[in-house]
Amino acid sequence: MNFTGLPSSSVPQYLSNLQTLHIVEERDTFGEPGKRRNTRYHLSDLYFIFWFRFVYPNRSQLFDFGYIENFEEEYNRYLGFVFEKIAE
Repeated sequence: MNFTGLPSSSVPQYLSNLQTLHIVEERDTFGEPGKRRNTRYHLSDLYFIFWFRFVYPNRSQLFDFGYIENFEEEYNRYLGFVFEKIAE
């Protein structure tokens, strides 16, 4: 068992499916390319990045008040990230 709570044997299949759908991407640790042990997976789909950065952690604020505290500042940082991703 690992952090996901899933059996270790099923995790590679789930990651493979998420990569095929371009939801996650595999990244090597800086300075150690090719070492499978140090591989990290990151969200690559902009919708999911937005959801898990703004909506999911603030869902009680959204449903109760309809706004997110410090949204403008965080959203500007997010847009910088989106621009870099699109410009690649």
